[in-house]
Amino acid sequence: MKHWTLFLLLISPPIVATLLGKNEKEIEQMGAIANLIGIGVFFCWIWNVAHSLADKVSDTKLSYFRICFIVSMLGFSSYNVIVLVSGIPAFEYLRAFQLLIFAFLVYCLYTAAKLLKTWESGSSPKLLDNLGYFFLFLIFPIGVWVLQPKVNKSV
Repeated sequence: MKHWTLFLLLISPPIVATLLGKNEKEIEQMGAIANLIGIGVFFCWIWNVAHSLADKVSDTKLSYFRICFIVSMLGFSSYNVIVLVSGIPAFEYLRAFQLLIFAFLVYCLYTAAKLLKTWESGSSPKLLDNLGYFFLFLIFPIGVWVLQPKVNKSV
C-alpha cells in the first residue's frame, strides 16, 4: 500500500467528522467514530508491518506481540466505544487502564521498529538503533511517509 493512501485513511475521517457535525455533541460522537476508524487503520498497519517483516527475519517469534497487540487494540477501541455510547469524553477511573494499554502499544511499536531495523541491517540491532523507527511508528501521520516505502521494499 502506498504511504499517501495510509495518510489519507487516517486524516480524512476526523476532517469529515468535523465538517458534518452540526453541534458540539455530534462532533464529539462523530469524532469518536473517526477515532475508531483511525485506530483500525493504525493497528492494521502495525499488524501487517510486523507480520510481513517477521516472515523475512529469521528466528522471530511474535507471540508476545500478538497478545499485546490484541489487548491494546481492544483497549483503545473499547474506550472510544464507551465515549461514543455515553457521550462523556473522559473517565477518571480508566486512567491506569489507559497507561497499561499504552505500555502494550509501546511494546508493539518497538517490535515493529526492531523488525524493520533487523531486516534493513541484516543483524539484530541494539536498543538505540531502533529508537528512530520507534518514534516514527509512534507519530504515525509523519512516520508513514518514511516507513511505508521501506516496508514496501521489504515485501
